[in-house]
Amino acid sequence: SKSQHICGMALDLKTPEGIGVEEFYSICEEEVGDGGLGRYDWGAHIDVCTDPPRRRWIG
Repeated sequence: SKSQHICGMALDLKTPEGIGVEEFYSICEEEVGDGGLGRYDWGAHIDVCTDPPRRRWIG
């Protein structure tokens, strides 16, 4: 499969200082909608690919 990063359709966000990973993930979840969202120890991967919709994973 093609990397969503290479296609310009994804980004990785580091959890900001002063906020926990769980809280950051919850904020991302509210904003992402039908795109992809991956939770990591360092932050989150977000992409706008909607096929299949609402992909979620823990890495």
